Amino acid sequence: MGLNDRASIGALAAIDSTNYPYHVSVYSVDGSENMKKMFSLNSNVTATVAQSPIKMAKITVNTTYWLINHQKVPKKITIPVYLINQHNLDQHNISGWQ
Repeated sequence: MGLNDRASIGALAAIDSTNYPYHVSVYSVDGSENMKKMFSLNSNVTATVAQSPIKMAKITVNTTYWLINHQKVPKKITIPVYLINQHNLDQHNISGWQ
């Protein structure tokens, strides 16, 4: 599990450079264009998780307004993420961030 897509791509390069004979499942976070392209280039890529910075920003701004207006704010706010893998890659824009 890589810290992010850049770290995972580095891990994939390291694995490839050793000619390791076994499959290594590499997971990542970001849903970047480069990582999504890696699905077709490297069989060790298993999945990446896309976050939605736009949705995060909208929720943050709304929550800030609630606080300013002394309204009740939930203790926990969950923002969905999206798992991208070989089986659903065609449902995501490969040439950009999610």
